Formats: sequence, C-alpha cells, structure tokens
Amino acid sequence: MKMDYSREELLKLSQEELIDDVILPLLAAFDQLKEQFTELEAMVTKPKKDSNNSSKPPSTDFFKGAKPVKNRGGGKQGHEPHYRKLCEKPDKRVFIPLKTCPHCGLDHKFNSKSYLTHQVIELKSLDFEVIEYLRQKSTCCLSGKSVLSANPPGVFDHDLFGPRLKSLILILYYENYLSVQKICRFLSTFSPIKVSKGAVLTVLRKSGKAFEGTHAEIMSQIRNHDVVGIDESGWRVSGKTEWLWAFQTKDQVLYKIEKSRGSDVVKSVLGEEYNGTVISDFYSAYSKVKSKGKQKCLAHLLRKLKYIFELTGWNPQGYASILRELFQEAIHLKNAVPFNSTDFIWQRDLLERRLDNYISEPVDHKEEKTIQKRLIKYRKELLLFLYDEQVDPTNNKSEQAIRPRVIHRKICFGSRSDLGKETYATNSSIIETIKKRGENLFEGLKEVLESKPGSKPLLNLGFTLHDTS
Repeated sequence: MKMDYSREELLKLSQEELIDDVILPLLAAFDQLKEQFTELEAMVTKPKKDSNNSSKPPSTDFFKGAKPVKNRGGGKQGHEPHYRKLCEKPDKRVFIPLKTCPHCGLDHKFNSKSYLTHQVIELKSLDFEVIEYLRQKSTCCLSGKSVLSANPPGVFDHDLFGPRLKSLILILYYENYLSVQKICRFLSTFSPIKVSKGAVLTVLRKSGKAFEGTHAEIMSQIRNHDVVGIDESGWRVSGKTEWLWAFQTKDQVLYKIEKSRGSDVVKSVLGEEYNGTVISDFYSAYSKVKSKGKQKCLAHLLRKLKYIFELTGWNPQGYASILRELFQEAIHLKNAVPFNSTDFIWQRDLLERRLDNYISEPVDHKEEKTIQKRLIKYRKELLLFLYDEQVDPTNNKSEQAIRPRVIHRKICFGSRSDLGKETYATNSSIIETIKKRGENLFEGLKEVLESKPGSKPLLNLGFTLHDTS
C-alpha cells in the first residue's frame, strides 16, 4: 500500500481512492500511535518502586545527589538535656592533689576537701598469656590401665586457644564481620604471638562442630514454641545460589542454609503439622505448611497498598487508601488498647466487618485486582494477631534476625563448601540466640565453651556443648 503520494498524484485520485487508499490508512496508523503514546505515558508517570512502597531493600533506593539527613545528632531544641550518669561504684578512684596555683605559679598547701569528679572509661587489658597445662599421667592400681587427669573446662586436646580467645574470635567474625585475615591482624596488635589464618579457621570449624547439639536443641525449642516467624534470603555456596532461612521466636534464632526455597525446609524444622502460629510474608511456600494458625506480614501489605495508592492517583477514597487505613487502625488497636478488653473486642469486630464488606468491592485497575485476589485468598490470615497476644502483625523481627547475615554475606560472599555453610548456620544461630535472650555475648559464648561435653544444659542459656576433640 503506497503512502508517499506527491501533491500531483493526490489531485489525480478520485474521492473513493483518496478515502480508501490514503485517509483510512492514516487514521488507522494514528490510532496505533495514540495507543503506543498512552502506554509510554503510563510508563513514564508510573511511580517507581522503592523500600517505602514495595518489598525492595533500602539499599536499592536511588537518591539523586546527597541523601537527606534525618537525624543530625545533638539535642533537639526545646528538649531537656540528658547526660551520662556517673558510675556509683568505679573500679578505681584516683585523687589528684592541687600542688601549684595556676594563677601565681607558687606552691601552696591546699587544705580543701572539695573535688571535681570526672569519670573516664579505659581499656583494662587485652594481654595474651600462654598457659601450659601439665596433666598428670599414672597407672591405676586396680586395673593396671593408664590414667590421665582431665583438661580444665573449655580446653580440649590439640586446641591452640582457650575459651575466652575463642569467644573473641567468634564475635570478631560473626558479629563484627572481620575477615579471617583481619582477625589475625587485629590479634597481632595485642600480642607478639603469631596467629595464623588456619588457626582462626580451625576455631570457627571446631565451634560449629561443638555447637551441633545446641543447634538441634534450638530447633527442638522452636518446634515446641507457640509462635514462630520465618524469613529467607539468598546465600552463595561454592558460587551457586542457595537459601538462608531464619526461624525466630521470643528466645531463639535458628539459621539453616539449604538448596531449596520450598516448603520442605519449613517442614524439616517445624514438622509436618506445627501446633502454633507462623508469621511470614506472602511467599507461596508458606501456604503449603500445615499449622494451627498463620499471620501474614502487614508491613509488606501496607507497602504494596501504598504503591497502588500512588499508582491510581492518590485518591483518598480509593480501594488501596481505605484498606491501608483499615490495617493501620488494626495495628494501632493491638498497640494502644488493652488486649481482649471490652473496647478492644468491640473495635476488633468492627474491623472484621469493615474488611469483609470492602474486600470484595468492584475494582477497575489491574494492580487493585491483583491485591484483591491476594486479600481474598489470605483473608483468615490477615487479622489473626488481634486474637493472640503473642502474635505480631508484621514479620519485622524475622527480617531483623536475617539482616545481620545478609550484611555479612555482602562482605564474605557466602560459603565455599557444604561444611562451611553448616558451620556458618550453626555458629550464627548460637550467637543470635544469646543476643535474643539479652545475655552478654562474650560471657554467653565463654560459658557455653567452658561447659563440660555432654553435661546438663546451662540454666540461663539451655545449651549443651559437644566434644570435638
């Protein structure tokens, strides 16, 4: 079909030829261009997804120029100042007498008993000491067999480091994200004793082996807990993508690194039928898990609704806007009103009716239809937190449990072997569980390492150490 007519050729065409061969094809092309323009305009005006309106991490947010400073530090204008309180029982008290007058420069005998108090926090010691254990050998007078005195707590055969130094190495690696080489460099600044990379790696590996029983015990405690939150993130093992799972309760944190991202991993930890409530995001693997109850993360849902609210033109009476307000009211009810009080139950029932009435309202936008299907599918898992005081409306605690490991992953680039991933998951579980229980991390690790292999669990931590010698 010819479209590049000259003026003379157009003048020679009849009216029918002009309409059929020129005008109608031009109108069809114009309609097609109009549709393409509408699609491009929608793409340009479409709000971008970031950490505020989607599940994308804050690290992916794009800021043009300098990031806005939310907290510039210092006291806020109009607020009363807060000062560090003096320690009531300082470890050392040093009196500094006044001998020379700073004004006249002469020595005087000052009889004043007035002192200005100034407390300084100082590093006490980071000295290393080499301890030589001489274990007595003898022969049993009854059986005639050779006998040997036992090692002190926390010291095993062929160990190079004691429990205190082991605890420090574990903290430097898993909590402060120092590489093995940097740990060696750090330790060398406090002692002339050379510490090799192999020695540090042996500490990490042997600790993982020693904590295997504790890791299994944490899994058992989580399985018997009433509420568990779960989250997962990618983890590289030998250059291949696997998955780091985090299971957390009020007192425990359990990590597992598995090749699968499916429901089988959850079932391996919680069992085929979990007699508690699972808090999670909307990932499909959690739907296949059988449990007493399920609570979907409202933080994920609120971010999605915010994105739809922005996408549909900031309509305060729109589908997404009203739902956002409803779920925010539900979270406020849990935080502000005494649980299961008369007022609480009345407001909870009202929220349930409002949600039922509005969830199936007719919608036009594609994104609204998508979120509507999700809400209808998970209707019974949206407000469960209003019926169980232990259940949180969001899965933020699980995300907080997995965040330190994600930060470390970006530094260490994952694990190099299956043994490495098992060691990492086990040691990280012990460390995060001690922190979760409010224990001092150094003292907690040292106490576990000093416990006798196969002994009864420690009263405060509930951990049992297994011999790796």
